[in-house]
Amino acid sequence: MTQRVCRCYYKVAEPSAPDASVPPLVLVHAWGMNSKHFEKNLKPIAEATGAPVYAVDLRNARSQTKLPLDMMVGGNLLHM
Repeated sequence: MTQRVCRCYYKVAEPSAPDASVPPLVLVHAWGMNSKHFEKNLKPIAEATGAPVYAVDLRNARSQTKLPLDMMVGGNLLHM
């Protein structure tokens, strides 16, 4: 199986008291939206769950000027 890798924009909120038993949460927006719609909720979700919370922009959802996250297409997040 061939894996294709693309780069995408994301925002992350880290909890003040991380819980290592809780996996990171990834929020993905609906069509016509972007990660900006999650801004107010990232930190409260991170604090409530004890997990880091990532809001990922799908390709072409916003200006792709900042591309810090590698993401496997149709698969798991890489290099976080």
